[in-house]
Amino acid sequence: MIKKLDKINKLVEKIKKKYGYEFSDIYRNIKIDLDNSYEDDKEIYVNLIINDLPIIFKITEDNEYYIEMSEEYFVELNELSFWQTMYFSSIR
Repeated sequence: MIKKLDKINKLVEKIKKKYGYEFSDIYRNIKIDLDNSYEDDKEIYVNLIINDLPIIFKITEDNEYYIEMSEEYFVELNELSFWQTMYFSSIR
């Protein structure tokens, strides 16, 4: 469980540093929803609430990060995929 929480915290810190540094709302408003997070044999699926928008991330055993663009469709987490997902989540 500690290892899982450590991986989730690293994801949150990455989001804060890479995408939230210019946007204080994002930097301050990330909540970890452990009730709606789960793991399978090799991956952790975590629901983060960012500015009241629930977004699912996948963390692999190699500590690679993916973001859910649409239902069960994950792409590598980068600046473009992050902002696209934030936009599409906000208009749903």
